[in-house]
Amino acid sequence: MTSKQNSTEIIVRSEDYLVLRVNDAEGEPVYHIDLGQCIIRYFEEEWLEFKEFASLEFDDSKTDENGIFAETENNAISYVQEETGPIYYILDMGTVSLFLTEEEYDELLNLFDEIKRL
Repeated sequence: MTSKQNSTEIIVRSEDYLVLRVNDAEGEPVYHIDLGQCIIRYFEEEWLEFKEFASLEFDDSKTDENGIFAETENNAISYVQEETGPIYYILDMGTVSLFLTEEEYDELLNLFDEIKRL
């Protein structure tokens, strides 16, 4: 095993979330997106799409008929709100959907701001 296979690098971090890059057994980079509730692992192509997603404009006043206000082929974000309840943001990452509180959503946007700087 080479040192390249063992390397772990923090790509970006916000207060509570982070993205790590590690190399698999063949030396291919694997990106670990740690969102507190779960860790999503992406290979290079998926990571590039996620970076594209993170660079979109997130304006929840501009939703489609499904409540989606930002999306790429495999990622989307929308929100739901009961009449008297709190807002929950739904981050759909293809293989998993996360329900985020407003505070968690703000933290996600902080992580996305860091990703935009890459």
